[in-house]
Amino acid sequence: MPIHSPWRSANADHVSLNVPHEAGVYELKSFGNLVYIGQADDLKDALLDHLDTRSPNYYRFETPELLESPDDLYDRHLHRYEREHGGLPAWNESEREAEKSREEDSEGAEPEADPDETADDDIEEPEELDDPDEPAAEDPDDEDDETAAESGGDEVTEGERDEDDEPDSNAGERGVDAAEPADESEDETE
Repeated sequence: MPIHSPWRSANADHVSLNVPHEAGVYELKSFGNLVYIGQADDLKDALLDHLDTRSPNYYRFETPELLESPDDLYDRHLHRYEREHGGLPAWNESEREAEKSREEDSEGAEPEADPDETADDDIEEPEELDDPDEPAAEDPDDEDDETAAESGGDEVTEGERDEDDEPDSNAGERGVDAAEPADESEDETE
C-alpha cells in the first residue's frame, strides 16, 4: 500500500514547515516518476539533505503506527514497489549499485596496517656486542674465527688448520702467540 499522504512540492520552506523531526519513511518523485523510497530517523533532516543533493519535484512521508517499527514500514513500502514494478526505484537502484561497488573495492583492497601496531616477528633484536672487560665465551664452532682473529685477520680454513697443528716456525710473523703451539708440541714430546 503506498504512502497515504498527498504529494507535496519539494522545496526547503515547505519541508521545514510541514515535516516533523520523527522517524519514518518517505518517497520522492521527479518528473512524474517515483524515484526513491527512503527511511530516516529524522524525516525533516533527510528530506532537506535530498533537496541539497538531488532535485526531486515532490515528496510525501509516513510515520510508523504505534506498534510498527520504521524498519518494518520501510520494508513494506520497498517490497510493495518491487512487486508492482519489478525492481527498485531508480535512485534506490543507483544507491544499491554504488554500495556494491564500494563493498567490492573494500574486499579487494588490503587492510591498512596500523602504524602503532608492529608484529613481534618484525622486530629484530640488536646484535649483542662483546664486552671488552669480560672474557669471550668459548664456542667450539667459533674456533676458526678466533684463530683468524688471532692471526691478524687471515681466516684459517679447516685444511690449513690441519697443516698448522704442528708448531709453525712463522707463528711469530702471523701474530700468533708462539707459546701456545709450543706448549702443545712440548706436551707431545714429553
